[in-house]
Amino acid sequence: MRSRAAKFVGIFCAFCAVLGLCAPASAAQPITLSQMLELATKSNPQLGVAAARVDVAAGVLREAASLLYPRVDASLGAAWLEDVPLWPAIDPLTRRTIAVVPAAFRNTYSAGLKLSQVLYAGGSLVVTRQAAQYGLDVVRTEQLRAWQSVRFGVCDAFYTLQRALAQRGVAEEGLSLSQEHLKQTQSMFDAGLVPLNDVLRLKVDVSNARMSLIRTESAIQVAWSVLESSVGKILPPNEYGFPVSGDLRTLFPARAPVSDDLQAVEAQAMAHRPELRATSRLYKQAMAVERAEKGAALPQVAFQAGLDSMDDSFFPRNDWEWSAAVRMDLRVWDAGEVSARVAQAKAVAREVLYRYDDLVLQIHQDVAVAEAQLRSAVSRFAVCEAQVRFAQEDYRIALRRYETQVGTNIDVLDARMGLIDSKSQYVDALYDIAIETERVLFAIGNTPSEVPPGMIAPIGPPKEAAVQKPE
Repeated sequence: MRSRAAKFVGIFCAFCAVLGLCAPASAAQPITLSQMLELATKSNPQLGVAAARVDVAAGVLREAASLLYPRVDASLGAAWLEDVPLWPAIDPLTRRTIAVVPAAFRNTYSAGLKLSQVLYAGGSLVVTRQAAQYGLDVVRTEQLRAWQSVRFGVCDAFYTLQRALAQRGVAEEGLSLSQEHLKQTQSMFDAGLVPLNDVLRLKVDVSNARMSLIRTESAIQVAWSVLESSVGKILPPNEYGFPVSGDLRTLFPARAPVSDDLQAVEAQAMAHRPELRATSRLYKQAMAVERAEKGAALPQVAFQAGLDSMDDSFFPRNDWEWSAAVRMDLRVWDAGEVSARVAQAKAVAREVLYRYDDLVLQIHQDVAVAEAQLRSAVSRFAVCEAQVRFAQEDYRIALRRYETQVGTNIDVLDARMGLIDSKSQYVDALYDIAIETERVLFAIGNTPSEVPPGMIAPIGPPKEAAVQKPE
């Protein structure tokens, strides 16, 4: 009896194990835009590069600041000689050697402590620290712009994937309508109501619909790969699923309405674009470098003090001897080295001014193009909404006329093509609004409130006045 019960329990456990192995894996949760942005903050290599550059600039600043403070060096040494060096002791009257005395220890141990401080360097150390601070400010603003670029890339890729999914739905609808019409026409042909030409033409139409669906599947895979590149991480299919496609108006708020006042939008860009702040700091850095190079031609004054001891045992226990010294160095002639460096710094400053002018023109172009494309998308969407309603009604009428033998098959094919094309344009306009909205925000420069936690905020208050051109 026990053996039968044990056998039954074993069979039951094996059956449960088989059910467990055959159970379907848990479906991946659809991704969201906020989820992808958070993942990009942690995984995108561009942000890692920007953060590393900030660390490098911070190290340069600490190095420049350390030159203003005293330096303390400690030394410890030992020397071992095979023979003790001897010095003769000479009688000053007879000029004869009367004794031999050791000149040093056979085993010599020494210890020392030295302090050095720059007293005056023509102001070069102070302005060098200022230049390093400006350099840190530059890379911080570049880090912010890198995040804005990554953010726009993720949004663009995410909405492009959404668009591809929506276009697949349109293609599936087109294939379904074609197959349904082919089935109906085949029945009418079997009844002798329509010619064979109608059936053959519909079979070609079904094949075209299938090819359109294949192209949308390929577009989805390409968009998924672009999203992975924008995020900076391969997205495992068992963890992440395609986003849920739907009416985009329910997926995101309208944060950048179309504006007819282009100058006001440009003023916002001039106040928020990190590149303008970076250019201003670059100019100040170049001027600081120029002052530092000029300071190198002025007198350099330094102070040194030290304590030294020497003995034949470790650690030296003899009396410590102190010393102090002040030294001034002045370069009399350097074959034009300092003047050449000053000229280089001035040239860099002039280059920054030209870059500023070019950047202003680029911002004007970015804002104008983004606003124009957004206005175009909004206008196209308003037209497409009405166009889809008209195309649906036209297809319904054409199909009904064909069923009653009043219309032709060509009328139905044209109406269905117009309907599918209208819905495809509706999808394009809908997702163009999303992408161009993000493009406008990118052209203006995202506000500091959109910077993720841990990212260094830009320099200056969030709504500071537009950055003026350096003079």
